[in-house]
Amino acid sequence: MSLTLSINGLSLIISKFNRPTLPRAIVEPINTLKYSIAGSSAIGGPSFLPKYVWSISAILLPNESSILEGIWWQSDNNRRSGTSPSILLYDTNQLFVEGTMTPSRAIVPNTAVESIDSGHIAYYAQFNCLFKQPPTFEELGQVNSVSFALQELDTVSAA
Repeated sequence: MSLTLSINGLSLIISKFNRPTLPRAIVEPINTLKYSIAGSSAIGGPSFLPKYVWSISAILLPNESSILEGIWWQSDNNRRSGTSPSILLYDTNQLFVEGTMTPSRAIVPNTAVESIDSGHIAYYAQFNCLFKQPPTFEELGQVNSVSFALQELDTVSAA
C-alpha cells in the first residue's frame, strides 16, 4: 500500500504512514438533503463526479523529504510559469470503486481490475493532483514526519 507522486521526472513512493486511516476523501460539495415546508425531502448536489483530497501524514527518510520538497517546488514553479502544475498520483492505498464494468480512470500500472459483482468494479486508480497544503516536516532523528494535502485537479481517463 502506497502513494506514488510524480512530476517532471521527480518521483516519490510513500509507504509509511502516521495514521491508520486511508488518506483519500471526497471534497465538498456532496449530496444535500433539505425538507420542504410540507416535510417532503429534496435531494440535491452537483451533477459532476466528486473530486478527491488526500490528507497525508507520513514518515520519510531525509532524501525522500528532499524529493517531496522538489515535487512541491516543481509543481509551484510550473504554476508560476503558466505550465501544468499537475502531479500524477498513483493511489494503491485505497481501491477506486465504480458502478460500471469498464474503468473510467487510468489504472495504476501492474495492478488489475477486480469485479465486485455484476455491476461494480474496483481498481487502483491514477489521479492528477495539486498541493492543497504544502509539506511541513518534523525531524524525528533518522527520519522525518511530514504532513501535506493534495487535491484532485482532473480525471486521468482510461485509455
